[in-house]
Formats: sequence, C-alpha cells, structure tokens
Amino acid sequence: MHFDRERHIYFDDNSNKVDSYSQIIKAVNLVYYPPGMKAADRGTEMHTAIELYQKGAWISELQEEHELKAIKAYKKFKETYIKEVIAMEIPFIASSGDESLWAGCADLVFINKKDQICIADMKSGKKYEHHKIQLAAYNLGLMGYPAMGYVIYLDLEECEPLDISKYWDHWMAVYSTYYYKKKRRLYQFDRVLQRVAEYPNQRARDVINEYKDKEALRRLSPQKR
Repeated sequence: MHFDRERHIYFDDNSNKVDSYSQIIKAVNLVYYPPGMKAADRGTEMHTAIELYQKGAWISELQEEHELKAIKAYKKFKETYIKEVIAMEIPFIASSGDESLWAGCADLVFINKKDQICIADMKSGKKYEHHKIQLAAYNLGLMGYPAMGYVIYLDLEECEPLDISKYWDHWMAVYSTYYYKKKRRLYQFDRVLQRVAEYPNQRARDVINEYKDKEALRRLSPQKR
C-alpha cells in the first residue's frame, strides 16, 4: 500500500485509490464540514505537535497555544494509561480478496498499564458520537480483533474509554450504506477481511501480529465449561 501523507490519500498495491473513513462518513451524510472550515488544519497541527513530542523533537518555544494544549492533554493521558507506545500514525487498508474496502490512519497504538493492546484516536473540538464509530472502523480495519479503545479529546483534556467491539456493527451499517450507494449492491461482510498496514517499525508489526495470533488461538480453543 501507499499513503500520501500530504494529501491524505491511500492507494493499494494496484495503484487504485481507496476511500478513507472520512470520505465515507461524509458521503453518507453522517457529518458535514462547512466550506472553508479551518478546524481540520488546527487538528492536524495538534496531532503533529504530539508526534514531535513523542519523538523527542518538540520545541515548546515554537508552538502555538492550541499545540501546547494538545501536548498537555497527551501527557496527562500518557501518564494515566500508557505503559508503552507501540506506534503513532499507522495507515492501513482493509480489503477482501482483490477488493480494497476502506482505509484509515490509526493515531496511536499502545500497551496500557493492564498489559492490554489498545488503540486511540485524538480529537480537537467537541465530542461527537461518530468518533466512536471511527475508532471501530480503525480497530476492525487494522487489527480484526476487539481491543480496548480511547477517544482523546485534546481541547477538553479528557478521554473516553470504549469497548470498541460494541460499535463494530455501527461501522458496518455505515459502510454497507456507503457501499450500496457506490456499488449499487450490498456487500457480504461474512467474508474474511485482509489488512495491509504500513508499520513504522518492526516492534509495532511484531506486537500487533502477536496480539492477532493470541486472539486467533483463543477463539479456536475449546470453551471452558
């Protein structure tokens, strides 16, 4: 896969553009962004500040007020929940066979203090219900097994823990509506999804794959009676 970070566009191995989560929810009118809205640029700057901070390249003297607020919120979240950061900004494409379905970029994958693998999404601005659906789309598209999830609200300096699997069917309802509108046919979601991810390092690849393997074995093991 290829992820054009500047234009935020995803391409599969056949150079086909793959629709992102944001494009899909806008297409089904789940959210509406007015023309000329600058909130997205502000949110991007907050994300970038956090990435630089995590890499040890953050220079506080050069940051805007909203970026300083983002760093403060992330530090609070990290101290409370994070044992080890596995990776930030992992782009992925979920597919079935030769057909690419949806794409996204997970903000944060980490091990929490209970030694659970978790996925988090960082948001500027207000709380919206579709943020939970986005986390479900990312969890399903990147991992395929339920993980603990968190939506981190940077402006509010709050986080909302989630059992993401409860929102998988919400995302499937959104995606099937979109798929029907685009392809004029319903999609059979009982087919197994494949996932292609652009991991930033071998540690991230190993941890996520180990998690997938453990979940697969757990599901195959006989149920305790």
